[in-house]
Amino acid sequence: MILIIGATPSYAVLKEMVNKADTYGISLTLMFTPQWGKMIGSDPEKLSEVKSWEQNGHEIALHHHSIYHGGWDGYTDYSPEEARLERLKHTKNPEPYLGTLDDMMDALAPLNPNISSGCANDEQDKTVLPSTIRYDTCSGFLNTGDPGIRSDRQSQGKGVNDYIIVGTVNGTEHRWLSHRIIGTMEPEREAEQEMANSNVNSVFGAITHSTSEQVKATYKFFEYIHARDTTGSRSRTVSEIMEEGILPEKTLSDDIINARYSYERVTSDSVKEGLPLTETPREEKQFSLQKPRKP
Repeated sequence: MILIIGATPSYAVLKEMVNKADTYGISLTLMFTPQWGKMIGSDPEKLSEVKSWEQNGHEIALHHHSIYHGGWDGYTDYSPEEARLERLKHTKNPEPYLGTLDDMMDALAPLNPNISSGCANDEQDKTVLPSTIRYDTCSGFLNTGDPGIRSDRQSQGKGVNDYIIVGTVNGTEHRWLSHRIIGTMEPEREAEQEMANSNVNSVFGAITHSTSEQVKATYKFFEYIHARDTTGSRSRTVSEIMEEGILPEKTLSDDIINARYSYERVTSDSVKEGLPLTETPREEKQFSLQKPRKP
């Protein structure tokens, strides 16, 4: 089981979710935007707290909104003009260009200078995937059934990982898992059903966001996981799944991996889930649920 939290838009809710996961022994993959990397990096108290989460077994990862997303984070290896033209397809007021993908990773360096996993929003175009993100969860392909099946317009299978996808982008080998959203109650119920029906040797991936609107469904899913795995012994981070040999690997050809695809999800995900497209962190009421994790 891999459980991902996209760390937007509330730091207080993120902290509460991490503490709640600790009470169940659930390992989280915490995906941060470059904006949050800068915000946390400039706040010694928050930076120390995030580093303590990593020391406690959670993974620090990338959360990138590419030029194809409903709300671009400003970083791309396309030229500023190419990015502007693409953004005009998604918004009347294109976001400002902030830098390259290397600049984006530099913004996250205070949290962890060696981040190697994340969701780079590369479903449509692998050009948006940083070379250092070797482990990604947003390939645009299903990790179940025949290799190479696209996950857009699919209602089932997005959370099921029967194998790891392997592919090469610009001479660098990358690996992909997949996840499904559990941010509201109906998707959470569907995730429970999909997880219950999946193969016992599969790895299920789910993602939520640190917003108060998604707390109820997220905690219900925590409880569901805990009922199936009371000690948290089957909970893993993205990198742990990739590196522990738990799943077989299946390689996709360069032509399939590097093709350009039309992908509906990347511009509608946040709207469907009620997630603000802004990446500006906000503060909300904070609750303390801290309990030491198991050794």
